[in-house]
Amino acid sequence: MSEDKNIHTIPTPLFGLLGSIGHLKYGWYHHFEVGTLFWSLTRLFSCYHRIVTVVNLGRDHRPFIEEDIENYIIRMRIVLNDVAFIIRQLLPENKRDLKNPKGGTHPKNREMSIFEIIDFFSKYPDEIPQLSSVLNNNKGWISRMKNQRDNIIHYKSKVIIFETEPDISFAMLNAAGTEKTEKTSDGGIRVVMTPVFEFINSQTVSLYNFLQIDLYNALKEFICKTDSNFKEIGTDPRMSCIGIEIFKKINNIGT
Repeated sequence: MSEDKNIHTIPTPLFGLLGSIGHLKYGWYHHFEVGTLFWSLTRLFSCYHRIVTVVNLGRDHRPFIEEDIENYIIRMRIVLNDVAFIIRQLLPENKRDLKNPKGGTHPKNREMSIFEIIDFFSKYPDEIPQLSSVLNNNKGWISRMKNQRDNIIHYKSKVIIFETEPDISFAMLNAAGTEKTEKTSDGGIRVVMTPVFEFINSQTVSLYNFLQIDLYNALKEFICKTDSNFKEIGTDPRMSCIGIEIFKKINNIGT
């Protein structure tokens, strides 16, 4: 496939690996909930697209950017919980100290928190050392997203845009006025502001690297060590949705 035909697609080796594990270990390529994760990712990339394409425009051309940032933060947590559901599927149901997905009337509708998975591997790092290492290395940015999502959902926080230079920024303001502040050069105090583009782009890059590089390599190393005959089936799994073309262009992802 030529590069031109790949402009709207991005490699998703984790999806292919999980399909291979499902096929060879459980007799069904779609054993793991990759479809749910895929649709969550398409929603996240839509938010990404809506934000980065207007971030440098005037105020009148970005009337929904605050809502889009809030939606992005909430959707990111949904994606991470979808990942947790998949990781839980890799482990026995009766695994010590690890709860099973909860809620919903059907097992596939239930949810698993990414932090239940992170906490488990923090307590038992030798269970799957490769996975424990990956989760620990990515805990920082994942925790940041969790706190911001919880502030929006549970604590009445809202995203407010500030017309800073050279790029617009946002802050999370809440009802009690307990948001983080910092001192200014003239001795005043202001809320802590984060450049919009830097935040949205860097968090999306972190997620992509976490899924398609770190998690992929960790699970592949684990499965190959437990089954010397394991091999992936199919080649070059990819996903396509709005937002991918500009994400690749901004971050110089050429394939």
